[in-house]
Amino acid sequence: MKKLLSVVIAAVVLAAMLAPAASADLLWTDNFDSGVFSEADWRVEGSAFALTNGGPTNSPHLEGWAEAVVQQSSYGEDAPAPRVYGPNFAVKCDTWFYGDGGNSADEHWVALWWADHFENQIGMDVDRIVYFVRCYYEARKVVIMAHGENGGTEFYPEDTVLAEWQIPDDVELEMDPSAPTVFNLGMRVNGQQIDGFFNNQKVVSATLPTIHQYKCPLLFWNGGCWTGYDNWMVSTADYDLFNEGANMNNGGNGNGGNGGNGGNAVETVIVTDTDAEGNIVTRVETRPAANNGGAATGGNAAKTGDAAIIAVAVMIVALGSAIVVKKVSSK
Repeated sequence: MKKLLSVVIAAVVLAAMLAPAASADLLWTDNFDSGVFSEADWRVEGSAFALTNGGPTNSPHLEGWAEAVVQQSSYGEDAPAPRVYGPNFAVKCDTWFYGDGGNSADEHWVALWWADHFENQIGMDVDRIVYFVRCYYEARKVVIMAHGENGGTEFYPEDTVLAEWQIPDDVELEMDPSAPTVFNLGMRVNGQQIDGFFNNQKVVSATLPTIHQYKCPLLFWNGGCWTGYDNWMVSTADYDLFNEGANMNNGGNGNGGNGGNGGNAVETVIVTDTDAEGNIVTRVETRPAANNGGAATGGNAAKTGDAAIIAVAVMIVALGSAIVVKKVSSK
């Protein structure tokens, strides 16, 4: 009876752990239609970006010349609503290249920025690794770039490209002061996985060498352009911010990734059957998923819930190598 009760408890725990997670959430959006460059959302003081109406989105947006290098989300004790995030977020915005903004550099780019801080303090004097998802205009590419600061130089002593994607020749990307190409740039950090997006397509991915749970602001970074951005959106990493649908949890990147033509997905299941002596035996099996190889982007991703099943498996092992429930016959 005690063992039977243990099985029931394990099953209840499993059901609870496999219940759909409620954490996926859209956290913050700003399309600037309020006509306010809000201090509740952004570090307005000292910013060289300005709220401007019209432009390629024909609506209010933030705009800046080459000297408008970064725009930070709000943070600090005096922030009305700190917009700071640990390694579980996704961010995207619409952006464009008006022109060089008076900057004659060989390359012009825009980027999204986030940093993995090694301690609970925000700033350049902290051990950290900063990450960019950059879009280069002249080189027509999207990259994930990293560099370490202070103790973070142990991992990246200089600017390091972790992943790179060449924008196809047939994709429009025009620098124009009156009619620039508007494109969507995105970043997602989910634990030690970082992804970069171009027009809602995952095109670059990389694995981070280390990760910490401290929060920091998000930045729009201007690499020497006359540029602007609009329709800013931030969510948890498991929210479908990039309209990926069923492909959201698949491995790989925009270039095919690890198994871009299918993948080697597995699923972990709990199986119950009867042994030769008539005892009911419960065990854990890992086997190829039923739809293995059918995903467009593939990868070696396990089905959602595998971790929960494995956790319950550990509970089962704690009760014995297998839980055996004896049949009860009436007297």
